[in-house]
Amino acid sequence: MPLAAPTQPSQRFEIIDIIRGFALYGVLLANMVWTTQSYAVPEEQLANLPTVAIDKYVSILVTLLIDYKFYTIFSMLFGLGFALQLSRGVKKNQNILPTYSRRLVILMIMGIGHGLLIWFGDILHVYALVGFVLILMRNLSDRTIFRLAVGIGVLVALLPFLDWLLAINHVSGSDGIAERFTRLSSSKWSEYMAVNWQFSYGEYSKLSLKFDGIVYWYLSVLWKFMIGFVMGRRLLLQDVDRYIRFYRRFLPWGLFIGLSGSIANVVSSHFGVWIPGEASLLVLAWLPIDLCIFVLSLSYMAAIVLLYQNSKFKKILSNLAPVGRMALTNYLSQSLLLILIFYGIGFGLLGKVGSSFCLLLSLLLFGIQIVFSKWWLGRFRFGPAEWAWRCLTYGNILPIKRKG
Repeated sequence: MPLAAPTQPSQRFEIIDIIRGFALYGVLLANMVWTTQSYAVPEEQLANLPTVAIDKYVSILVTLLIDYKFYTIFSMLFGLGFALQLSRGVKKNQNILPTYSRRLVILMIMGIGHGLLIWFGDILHVYALVGFVLILMRNLSDRTIFRLAVGIGVLVALLPFLDWLLAINHVSGSDGIAERFTRLSSSKWSEYMAVNWQFSYGEYSKLSLKFDGIVYWYLSVLWKFMIGFVMGRRLLLQDVDRYIRFYRRFLPWGLFIGLSGSIANVVSSHFGVWIPGEASLLVLAWLPIDLCIFVLSLSYMAAIVLLYQNSKFKKILSNLAPVGRMALTNYLSQSLLLILIFYGIGFGLLGKVGSSFCLLLSLLLFGIQIVFSKWWLGRFRFGPAEWAWRCLTYGNILPIKRKG
């Protein structure tokens, strides 16, 4: 059985690239607001900004519509992509597992480098490691994988409750925001690197069950990978015409359920009660909220599928496809731009601007990425990071320029 070969641009599904591009904007805004606001700037400093009134409403909007939804979409698309590559391998009588395993190893190395050298919030290494778990499930039936995914999803949503119930890692102390702000505001790269290292070491050394802990994130990514894998095997995005009635029926209910959970999350996080961090039975409320947020992510995907059926919206949405095809390049460049704009090694805007500035900046940067991605793919077959990923995976220098 021959080994797999690189996927050609003509073999891609535009709707998948559009959804991936759409998700990339949500990831940009969510990462920017989290990194430059609550994670690294003291609350009293944010409260003194001249835009504090509008910043509050923007933060609520981000929590309502953005937070946790877009990495969920990315995770599902990663699992769907594995199913797509498996099916192509079967059709061509190719063994994709050695190639796919190398692909994951390269992605893990890139992710570790990204997390330690550029931005501590890297998700690529998590995707790579969880991808190996998905390989082990490739021969299970769709029903089995779906049931396991739902079970893991429920477990993940219960982890904050289990952490409280078992009294794990309940250690009081400073959250380190002031120290992070000082180091990230420094012009010394060594100070910035120290924050990256402390974040990574802290996550992997504690193995906490707390919300946003490493156990939570790995299991959260895993069950969404699994859902995406089943979606890929059922051709939910490759053959949307077959499922168009399902999407139409699902969307209104999905939006209602998803927004209900997201509104509850807004109320809890912006009005004095952060449910996943509660040390009481109230933490159980995170179970329905977390699952509802997942439903909202599915609703976003369904909405794009339905809008894509309209010729006018299809033309507009198609502008997102080049961004989705260069998702790795754009994701890494977003991190570089974030640290250059906000941290002391660049323009040093950290602590000087609020969430409203982040919203405007994210729209500007993403607009530039749309234009750049379209320009680049008009001349080259792959984005620069995607090309390097492929070359390292296949151990060969692949042609990158378009013929003619």
